[in-house]
Amino acid sequence: MRRVVTGKYDPEALDKLKQDAGDPDTRIQALLTPDQTAAYPGYQQEENAFRARMQANSQVVELQYSLDLTAEQQDRAFAALYQTILDRISGKTKPTTTDQAELQVWRYDQHTKALETVLTPTQFESYRQQQAPAHKSPLRQDGRQWRLEVSQTGVKTVAGQHKGRLG
Repeated sequence: MRRVVTGKYDPEALDKLKQDAGDPDTRIQALLTPDQTAAYPGYQQEENAFRARMQANSQVVELQYSLDLTAEQQDRAFAALYQTILDRISGKTKPTTTDQAELQVWRYDQHTKALETVLTPTQFESYRQQQAPAHKSPLRQDGRQWRLEVSQTGVKTVAGQHKGRLG
């Protein structure tokens, strides 16, 4: 685990672990009765919708706190983020990479596009500035630009040169 957290891991070994575990949906469906198998796609849709609602709601709360959204903006931001997240979770939109740092940037870009028409220009610029450190990977494999500082009060991303392991 420490290797993944520090960005130093063997992608081939991780892929092998995934292959050895098998496809979770296939393993789950093998355990279901015929009636459960028929209902499983509906369950997956409900679960995806629930997860998308929870994530979108969490993000709207953060936006409200930091950008002071109007009630209309809250509704529009929720709708835009919900659809973006649901599309990602359900596989309707897919990133072109499996690299975690690039995935983080891709998600940031998706959310930024979704919010561009919801926020005022001033709010949008504030959002971009607030998100800038977050969309740059704090765990870059080359160890430059960003590192995490961990303390009893929390975790924060700090500009600078990474000097060894985190912690």
